[in-house]
Amino acid sequence: MNGKELCQEDKSIRPHSSPSYSVSNGHSNSQGFEIENYALLFKEQDEDLEGLRESVERLGNMGKSINEEISIQERLIGDVEHNIDTTTTRLHFVQKKMEIMIVKAGSNGQIFMIVFLIVLLIVLVVLIFYT
Repeated sequence: MNGKELCQEDKSIRPHSSPSYSVSNGHSNSQGFEIENYALLFKEQDEDLEGLRESVERLGNMGKSINEEISIQERLIGDVEHNIDTTTTRLHFVQKKMEIMIVKAGSNGQIFMIVFLIVLLIVLVVLIFYT
């Protein structure tokens, strides 16, 4: 059945009602319902998209914060590495000097140093108890 047949059938059933009202009312109700459904669907999608936008924005801010923290940590690690390198260089220098001094002193120098330190210890103990 097409629209004209519906109008003619509607006139025969209810002569006092307007045919355009009853036919268009049926169409407009279903179209209005569909429009409301689409509007509701679009509104829900907009709300979901807004939630996603907020989540992405939070993730972006977190990513920026993490990047800043990593940059700070990289600088600190670089400073620590530099200090370790400097200290290692100084330690190697001191160890070489000690090796040279031990070789020059020989066994006689070590015995002399031990005797000197024992005498110094005795002198200090005597000074502590008698003063």
